[in-house]
Amino acid sequence: MIRFIGNNRRNLITALILYLLTLVPIYVFLFSNGYLNFYGPNLPLFSGKEVEHLLAASIYNPEYGFSVNDGIYFLYLLIFTSLGIYNIIILYKIFLIITFSITFLLLYTMINKAINIFKISRYKSLSLIIGVLFFLLNPLYLEYVAFNFYNLIWGVIIFSYILIKLIDIVVNDKNVTKLDILKSGIALGFSGLMDPRLYIWGSYILILTFIIVIIIKPRLILKLIKYLSLTYISSLPIIAYIYYLFVYPSLITQASTINAITVPAYRPDTYSYIATWSENSLLFNVFAFINSEWTSIVYAPPSILFYPRTQWWFFPHFGNNSLILLPPGIITYIWLASLYIFFIVAALALFDRKRTLASSLLFIPMLLIISLSAGTNVPIKEFVYLLEIDPSKLPIVGGIFATTFAIPYYAEVMALPFASYLSILGTNYLLNRINKEILKKIAVSIIIVLAVFASWQYFNGTLYPSEVTGSFPGNSISLEGYYYPLNPPPQWVHVMNLLSTSNAGVAYVRVSGM
Repeated sequence: MIRFIGNNRRNLITALILYLLTLVPIYVFLFSNGYLNFYGPNLPLFSGKEVEHLLAASIYNPEYGFSVNDGIYFLYLLIFTSLGIYNIIILYKIFLIITFSITFLLLYTMINKAINIFKISRYKSLSLIIGVLFFLLNPLYLEYVAFNFYNLIWGVIIFSYILIKLIDIVVNDKNVTKLDILKSGIALGFSGLMDPRLYIWGSYILILTFIIVIIIKPRLILKLIKYLSLTYISSLPIIAYIYYLFVYPSLITQASTINAITVPAYRPDTYSYIATWSENSLLFNVFAFINSEWTSIVYAPPSILFYPRTQWWFFPHFGNNSLILLPPGIITYIWLASLYIFFIVAALALFDRKRTLASSLLFIPMLLIISLSAGTNVPIKEFVYLLEIDPSKLPIVGGIFATTFAIPYYAEVMALPFASYLSILGTNYLLNRINKEILKKIAVSIIIVLAVFASWQYFNGTLYPSEVTGSFPGNSISLEGYYYPLNPPPQWVHVMNLLSTSNAGVAYVRVSGM
């Protein structure tokens, strides 16, 4: 009984520490008194009852999915303005705390589930810590959280439930229950709702996994067909709604039924267009999980802190739009090498003979996603045509594939949870291979230190420096991070108040930024 209470207390403390770690990128804003300029539509730079009228409950873009922030803002405004709270800065903080809390709860739940399915018991607490750390510190996470693409982050975590459950069925020979199918269908539909491209990338992953399993374990073919087919059927109500949103403009403007239900392509899906958006997706980049064409966070070694901030504008850089800053010195080279710690630890999982099948069913789909995100940098040109361009020629639904694959680097976000789960398996394998306890502690310490060193920007409080603005000299990056609290001139705030509180027929005003 005492041991049980002790374990529960330790687990609670571990969860609390990991939760607080989730809030680290926003701690500066949470303890400041400034505004926040989100990417896209923003709450206004004033406080008052009028804020209730400025945002719709949700905004849907067929290319990017639901704009989660707008919908949640509106809900918060309804809840808190009904209580008489109109301070916009407080609303910002509430939104961020709840949003990051949801991310943590989803991640914590899925990593615990993965650990149980992997049957890891000896290093369970450490595996949980590694799984959460290697998700939060992955450069991909920094990129998407600094673009406030919370919907994508939630979508990929929830989608991973389907693959983890599939591994449970294949590796542990679990039976498929109605509840499993229902949860998998909701997970598939919800991921598509968060971003329709997740549905396409996810389908590629599930098809590949199905092929691998029936080759290795053909006796499971009927069980897998049942699980996957019923999962897709269960997701149909949500997917039908998403499809309706895609074709709605055609439904009200086209006389022909075929034209009305044909999904338009929001971007051209040609080899040359994909190549335009593949310039930062070199193999060096994709295996370091850094390949955005217009990054929200400019990656840099910690040695930039040794220089005056204004000198950052004149550092040499790698990639379009100053993807990676390269200040002079040995620290830069060490830091560049440390970026591969996330992939290396994930690859270690393949050496665990007891869990080879589980790790393969995570690693091979992750490689597929990395290859898709590399765009035209994949050495085999036919790969790009077969999986990214040719599907866009399909009748009626071809536009979905065209929109999904036109900008390839977005696909790599799907690798986030898989790399996290593989890091658990990789670390567990390493610990079981080492006999001496002191060497185990040293090995884990080195792994964590390298991950923290690689993603030190996660801890700087605002994720600085951030994207190219075109407003500054040299490389024109922003010296502050995305979550830097803003204090605009009081005259500007005064004008915003005048415009937005006027009762003379003036439209409400809000700002939009990058």
